[in-house]
Amino acid sequence: MPITFCNALIALKIWAKNNSIYGNINGFLNGAALTLLLAKVFLFYPNASTIALIERFFLTYLAWNWPIPVRLKNTEKMNDIHSWSIAKEISAKETNIKPINDLFGKLRNNETTARLLKHSRLIMPIITPIYPEQSAAFNVNYSTHKIIMKTLFEGLKMLRDVNIVGLRTGAIEKAWERWIKGIKFEEKYEHFIVAVCATKIGNEHFCGYASTKLKLHLIWTIEEKNEFNQVEYCHISNLIKEEFCKGEAAKLLGNDTYCEIRLIGMQLFGELDKSEMEERFEVLSKNIIDGYRLPKFMKDKSGISFKLFYSSKTELKNWFVFRKE
Repeated sequence: MPITFCNALIALKIWAKNNSIYGNINGFLNGAALTLLLAKVFLFYPNASTIALIERFFLTYLAWNWPIPVRLKNTEKMNDIHSWSIAKEISAKETNIKPINDLFGKLRNNETTARLLKHSRLIMPIITPIYPEQSAAFNVNYSTHKIIMKTLFEGLKMLRDVNIVGLRTGAIEKAWERWIKGIKFEEKYEHFIVAVCATKIGNEHFCGYASTKLKLHLIWTIEEKNEFNQVEYCHISNLIKEEFCKGEAAKLLGNDTYCEIRLIGMQLFGELDKSEMEERFEVLSKNIIDGYRLPKFMKDKSGISFKLFYSSKTELKNWFVFRKE
């Protein structure tokens, strides 16, 4: 591949990671999706420079008529059970997103089910060009698509500032550095969730399980719970702190325990009801633990814990140490 494409792809991957929209497990773009998206732009503009390719990437996908699939080439329609199709993706998403019963064991009502199903629509199909065709962005849901598009808009705005500010001050290198770092996650939101997974030594695999389930449980319990319509979306960051538990986290299982602490931003519709939020947190934590199947060497679940804590922006310093410019 041309060096312009490779350089643009490296820059976009770093930018996406720094802006917490990279990671299939959290419902965002993975390396394959970014590569295919940039390759499509490269086919449109094969002679563009690295900088021009990056700018065209943002312009193209902010204007793209989603959910029209992104394909590198038009392929003949085949009745192939192995290849991607719109019907197959929607069916798989519906199975993935819609639990039969409510988190309290009650059957979900029609309104709640309808709210959940918006996450199972065709949202952001990015189709691999080799057989069998797959959707590289299958895990992108209604909420994470909102976050991706908002972040693309912010990225384009900062990219435009690179040339304006950089050329005026003669500090183009620093301007590019600011762009690739993006907006600090702790400055994106006013309200946060701190997710703490605590385990006794030897049970750390539970935290891996919890991280794979967190995205869906946030949708089921925090975002789309019918009686609790305060949160527009939750944004799981790439920021993870691994350490021996201390402070508030040490109260879960005591000292000498392993903690994995993750930061999640919350975009609200209006005012926050903390008491109702904390009740939702308890439900989510319980369901993640209840859904965990014990491996043979574990007798019970006394050595694992998962808990969500609310934090305002000013309280985050109690949990994380952030980089300073």
